[in-house]
Amino acid sequence: MSFLENLQNSDAGRKRRWLVGLSAVSMVVVIIIWLTYFDALVKPDLSAETGEEQSFSFFSTLKNGAAKFAAGIEAQLGGLTQVFKKSKNYRIVPQP
Repeated sequence: MSFLENLQNSDAGRKRRWLVGLSAVSMVVVIIIWLTYFDALVKPDLSAETGEEQSFSFFSTLKNGAAKFAAGIEAQLGGLTQVFKKSKNYRIVPQP
């Protein structure tokens, strides 16, 4: 019998242990791939050296991203508020 046939014929407890174990391994692999991608995506550009050592932390990156996000939302809402602040002069012409 092959391993899969042996597992299919085993009790529910053994199947559940294999399910939990393989799910945990899969999650760890996905998280490692995601962190590697995230690290490559956020890696600072070292070509523009300023002479000072720069350090990047998760919280400073989060803070800068939130500031840019807030500025973008503010710019979008600024255009929307101009619509409401515009003068409301309407010319109504009756139909003959």
